Amino acid sequence: MDLRQLVDLELIRQLKYRYMRGVDTRDIALIGSCLTEGATASYSGGAYIMEGRDAICAFIERVIDPTSGTSHIAVHPEIEFEGDNRARGIWRLEDTIQFTRPNPAVKHVDIQGGEELQGAGYYYDEYERDGSTWRISHTSYGRLYERVARLGGCVDVPSMIDIREMRNQAAVRHKAAQKSVKARVSHFGICVSDLDRAICFYRDGLGFSEGGGIEVADTLGNVMGMDEFSLRTRMMSLGGISIELLHFPRSQDPVRADRLRAMNHTGFTHMALAVEDVDAAARLVVAHGGIVFPETRAVLETDEGPVTMLYCADPDYTRVELVSYP
Repeated sequence: MDLRQLVDLELIRQLKYRYMRGVDTRDIALIGSCLTEGATASYSGGAYIMEGRDAICAFIERVIDPTSGTSHIAVHPEIEFEGDNRARGIWRLEDTIQFTRPNPAVKHVDIQGGEELQGAGYYYDEYERDGSTWRISHTSYGRLYERVARLGGCVDVPSMIDIREMRNQAAVRHKAAQKSVKARVSHFGICVSDLDRAICFYRDGLGFSEGGGIEVADTLGNVMGMDEFSLRTRMMSLGGISIELLHFPRSQDPVRADRLRAMNHTGFTHMALAVEDVDAAARLVVAHGGIVFPETRAVLETDEGPVTMLYCADPDYTRVELVSYP
């Protein structure tokens, strides 16, 4: 985790704390400031579902009336970043609500007044960055247990959802993502006509850091889609993003759009995804309308171990490199 993510981690913690304070103090404006306009919510394992910031705020205002006393505690955050502007979080929840009068907004328990509800569970949140501000785009929780104390004693309220099913329901918005390959962006490649000039431009003009490079001939011609082949490269990085500058002996005019374009065409050449399993990723590419070029598969031996690479394309023949590192 880099310094920026550590800062973002603390900002997300503060966001959640403000949200919980807004709930307990019934500060609807503060709650609204913590949410995106299109935020969604699912409470008590899906017993209450809202779409939109206004709907969420209206629900909280109905459930927690001015005479109620509440205490919500969110602890043990597990924050996972998804790029620079999105994140997910899991929080342990413990809450107590004291009802002084009937509350028809609470549908899963008969509240007549004089009850105290205590419970525990887990929050499953999603966050989005808007400029320099993080906000909650989705929030949900499922109960581990819930208990209501009345004048005549304690009555257990059955858990709204089994703990194993709770995780599935909380993650319903991510089912498609869970079925896709686990990948991260490795780098982007740009074909240039003059490598030294391009290095100067990206380094001195745009502030990129200059990294290493390679110089090869013939060995990767089949992978690159070229009969005669020689290549010099240089890696450049900025803000966690890397590009690979590639220089060939000469550039060529663009090829037809009904085939994979060769790598020595100026401009964008390919996007590379680092994956755990090249073959599994290739199967998903085909399953979702892409094209795989098995003849481009190559294994490069390095000091750390073999690097496996394979080229495929999206339906418009934009080149994508699948690569697994040791």
